[in-house]
Amino acid sequence: IRPRVASELPGASATNVHARPGRALSEASRRLAERLAGVPGLRPQGRRHLAALGLDVWELDACGGEAHAPAAAEVLRGVREAGGPELMLAELDHWAPAAAPTRSHERSSMGPRQLQSADPAWGSQWDLRSIRANGAWDRLEARANARGGGMTPRTVVVAVIDTGIDLDHEDLRNRLWTNEGEVPGNGLDDDGNGYVDDVHGFDFVGGDGDPSDDDGQGTQCAGIIAAQAMNGVGLRGTSGTTAADVRIMPLRFLGADGRGYASDLALALNYAVVAGAAISSSSWSGWNASAAMRLALDAAHTAGHVFVTSAGDGGRDLDAAGPTDYGLYPCKYEHAICVTATTSSNQLWGTSNVGAASVQLAAPGAEIYTTGLSNTYLTVSGAAFAAPHVAGAIALLWSALG
Repeated sequence: IRPRVASELPGASATNVHARPGRALSEASRRLAERLAGVPGLRPQGRRHLAALGLDVWELDACGGEAHAPAAAEVLRGVREAGGPELMLAELDHWAPAAAPTRSHERSSMGPRQLQSADPAWGSQWDLRSIRANGAWDRLEARANARGGGMTPRTVVVAVIDTGIDLDHEDLRNRLWTNEGEVPGNGLDDDGNGYVDDVHGFDFVGGDGDPSDDDGQGTQCAGIIAAQAMNGVGLRGTSGTTAADVRIMPLRFLGADGRGYASDLALALNYAVVAGAAISSSSWSGWNASAAMRLALDAAHTAGHVFVTSAGDGGRDLDAAGPTDYGLYPCKYEHAICVTATTSSNQLWGTSNVGAASVQLAAPGAEIYTTGLSNTYLTVSGAAFAAPHVAGAIALLWSALG
């Protein structure tokens, strides 16, 4: 239940709850919607059914500034009382804060280095050399050539569920996923998926089809995953080889203040699964547990989707962390691959969180050279930038190996 009324949910309707195209709502979902429509404080026009995840998201008037709106807790109580046997759980929405990475803005000015003619900033990419990405690219390209060279790699889409992406960046614009069923800029929902003009993704903060980045983190993560290789500018992403075809789907759920609603994360994850993204990279961490988010990740996992996230920063042991510590979620959910950060000397980065039971992998995350806003490049540090290395590596293998 979303505590805001600034705008209706994308595609929401009092009479037409959006389901996955070609799939009707179950009778149980219809009965539940009818019951909840009478709960004081809920806005029927702010309702959306996430068919791929088995969740309903509702807006409520409480917490929206209206003088006579019921308290959010009372609305939640009313929902639970009215829900009946079709209601598995109900919870109030909460903020999902992004990471707070260290950033150092600079333009690339590399001298002659290995691969300079193809990607001038390769000399600054210690991270990819450390994980031997270039060796993997060579082997995958050799494998493709041995099979005839004319084989087309499988297209794998990675949803970057973050702050958006600089859609015009020279190293990213040719790696964007495109919704072939949508006509750009005509103000219509051409493919009937409930979203207008979602040509390259969607902005769940602003409720429109322009997932442009106004913070920078999403652009930085996208470059680590799939910056275009062999184009004579900038750098290359983890998936940077002609033997693979990895595309980026920008889904903005974090605003310029670095915060976003958990419900927007669920909306974005549902969008990614329905649209065919095999992997998502979402670099944020918080302390609020959400049963709905856990169930959403379970459903995405069942659908074959891989969710990669950050362990967060703070130098904590997440296995022993308390209920208000950053980094606990979504890291600790069963079906999240949680990644912490390492340095160029292959040591744990000083402020990254750890946890033998909570954290699955470590990847480069300190002083990472990547893409920035306004067609720039910069150096960043934090566990937020370890996660996209893993997402990119998975995408690379799935694409090149089929």
